[in-house]
Amino acid sequence: MRLSVSRPLRYGAAAAAVAGLLTVAAPPAGAETVPTAPSTVRITEIGLDYVWVSFVDRATNEDGFDVQRRSPGGGFTDVGGIRDHRTGQPQATGWSYSRQVGWPSSGGYYCYRVRAWNEAGSGNSAEVCPPKADLVVGSGVSLSPNPPPSGQAFTASWTVCNDGGSPSGPFYDTAQLDGDLTSIGQVSSILPGACRARSARFSDGVLGGAHRIDVRLDVFSSVTESSETNNTKVRTWFT
Repeated sequence: MRLSVSRPLRYGAAAAAVAGLLTVAAPPAGAETVPTAPSTVRITEIGLDYVWVSFVDRATNEDGFDVQRRSPGGGFTDVGGIRDHRTGQPQATGWSYSRQVGWPSSGGYYCYRVRAWNEAGSGNSAEVCPPKADLVVGSGVSLSPNPPPSGQAFTASWTVCNDGGSPSGPFYDTAQLDGDLTSIGQVSSILPGACRARSARFSDGVLGGAHRIDVRLDVFSSVTESSETNNTKVRTWFT
């Protein structure tokens, strides 16, 4: 007579084998785990040379923190670290930290995150992006003398303002007289809420008739702005 093995016995043996594998794969008691990601990341102050990044610790087992940033579409890089300075303090969450991070001399727009790390890995916060810059011609285009006499040199002046929330970084503006490019210049980075006086000298003057000057900001699109529709101002007159 041939003996048969019942299906429950076979399934029971397989289950026991799987359970054994799971038991072997489980981490040993007391093994270090990945720390909880920080929260409440804020960009609290921005200057031409630095930015303050603050956050709240939500872990009890981190060895330190890294502030990271990236340009739009880029990858994150470390720009400043903080060693956990709670030595002698009870294990608890809710501690606030901040870090001053240098602003690149080339300017640009960046988003930030903070990661808490230990030997087991890292927990990354949500990404935070500050308000973008917004360049505008603040007070129109003025002429001196006004209007320019026929055939005499004159100066066109305007003011560039940053109505956004981040430094602009350097950029170029231009002044075109009657459709011809007659002036181009570099403007250094402008802080949020600040303005910069600009001017162009037209030594040859103009002849009688209708004329116009077009002032254009950020002609090479090097500044990431909240609006790209307000970078031009036109002045017309008759000589």
